[in-house]
Amino acid sequence: MRKNDIQKIDIRYGRMYVTQHTPSKTMTLTMAKAQEKEQAQRLNKLLRAIETEDCEGIRRALRTGANPNQMDKRGMTPLMHAATTDNVD
Repeated sequence: MRKNDIQKIDIRYGRMYVTQHTPSKTMTLTMAKAQEKEQAQRLNKLLRAIETEDCEGIRRALRTGANPNQMDKRGMTPLMHAATTDNVD
């Protein structure tokens, strides 16, 4: 995105919307959506490490910003998933 292409920057409800004008269309990019996607990816890495009982993978996911209190689509936190395994580590 070039500086000259930016038509409008609008901040509403804690989200930033950048409107870009190109000859063919006007695009609105939502920064919050990108952040939500990153959080979901971090949660998936943490859940995958829990399912495979990979203790180092769990530590790595937490160090890189995975939220241990974030719920998945079923409303379960990573701790709830970990409680379903027999591994005491």
